[in-house]
Amino acid sequence: MKRKILASILVLGLSCNLLSCMPVKKDANNTLDFSENEMLDIKCNTNENFDKAIEQKLIKLLTENAKKYFGVDIDESNMSYSIGKKVGFNSFEVIPKIDDLEDIYIVGHAKGQPSKSQVVDISMEYDILKKKVEEMKISLNKPYDKNANLSKDEAIRIGEKFIKDKQLVPEGVNLTVDKFVVLNGYTFLEFKYIVNNDDEDIELVIDNTNKMVIMFDID
Repeated sequence: MKRKILASILVLGLSCNLLSCMPVKKDANNTLDFSENEMLDIKCNTNENFDKAIEQKLIKLLTENAKKYFGVDIDESNMSYSIGKKVGFNSFEVIPKIDDLEDIYIVGHAKGQPSKSQVVDISMEYDILKKKVEEMKISLNKPYDKNANLSKDEAIRIGEKFIKDKQLVPEGVNLTVDKFVVLNGYTFLEFKYIVNNDDEDIELVIDNTNKMVIMFDID
């Protein structure tokens, strides 16, 4: 245990030296592009006590990407948020993690009972250095049947259309289905593809009842 704690401290020390992790000046710009100071604040702040202006930017990122990828509008005032370095997607709980310090997780929970088709829970992994959404999951207040099924062909059509429409992979790459699993009303798909001679994959989860993608994970 002592060795693990020491290793974590060393990793943190190498990633964020004393100078770079000193309190940063607040930036005047209000764009969703993070400044160097803001990125240092996010990367080095393992206690997740972020500056309020940075928190608002991260929440705005979540809101904008909810619209971009899932076509939903979120009323930010009707959501409560958690922000951290790692999240458990199944439980929608923030779990701090010492590595991957450039990755940040934003989780939103609806306050009270949402109306039909409104967001219940939403979570996103965002790489602040690459400025890229790595993983996102949404739960909507919609009818759900755990016995609902999709044929493999229909699931693949839904998955491929989502990937193409949302431009999750470079244009022109060939997608190959590597996994197809139907479980409790959901279809789990994994596509393999090659970019610059590197093997890549993207995983999707489809809500069979509503025939919509509710999660994607880009490796």
